[in-house]
Amino acid sequence: MIIAALDFETTGLDKHEDRVIEIGVSLYSTGHRRFLDSVGQLVKPDDPSKTVSAFITGKTGIQQSAVDHFGYEESSALSTVFEFVNQADAVIGFNIRGFDWPILLNWAKRKNMIMPEKLIVDTYEDCPYGVEQGKLVTMLAEAGILLSDAHSALADCQGSLKLGVYYDIDAVIERAKQPVVLVQSHAPRTETNSENKQAKFRWNPQKRIWWKPVKESDVELLARDVPFSISVLDKSITIDQLQTK
Repeated sequence: MIIAALDFETTGLDKHEDRVIEIGVSLYSTGHRRFLDSVGQLVKPDDPSKTVSAFITGKTGIQQSAVDHFGYEESSALSTVFEFVNQADAVIGFNIRGFDWPILLNWAKRKNMIMPEKLIVDTYEDCPYGVEQGKLVTMLAEAGILLSDAHSALADCQGSLKLGVYYDIDAVIERAKQPVVLVQSHAPRTETNSENKQAKFRWNPQKRIWWKPVKESDVELLARDVPFSISVLDKSITIDQLQTK
């Protein structure tokens, strides 16, 4: 199987309005167990109002001057991403369902291009049950893998693939095919809400609930392992509605 690993650095977290300022894409063969091709590029947004803030520079190390002088035009960078994705059987990334893939779909839409349908593999969600979710650099460290250039798009995309390989890429891909449901915690409210935080539930202030995405097949395992009751939210509630910026 050929897998395209994908990561973006952007001007912000708005999946509709913000722009990509760096792409990282790699092709990986599960048969040869090696990377076949990789590209990392800075990208110059076609909207001059979308600039690199001091916050983004602090997080990624990317400076506006570097984007201005070395960034590829958006159409060229998007074509590169399409070239890699078109050659792949699946696309992998870290939090790719929640961020990078929606960013890519909106980017393609603005350029009147249609992204081909691919199996999306998310190493934040699709690692085996019991693997503690956290930042990419932390999950890699737990697996004994050093991510030496965090928030470089190319390093992050390859790191997400290495995480999947560590946990058996074939098993991770099979988990990616399983549906995800949103689960609500019914832990008693406390001053610290430590039980929810320890179990990696997230707080939504609008609906005033603690929630987390869970593989449908893992709901009973989670119910067994947490010291409070849980329930599956109605399917009309989406992850986009619960995620807070």
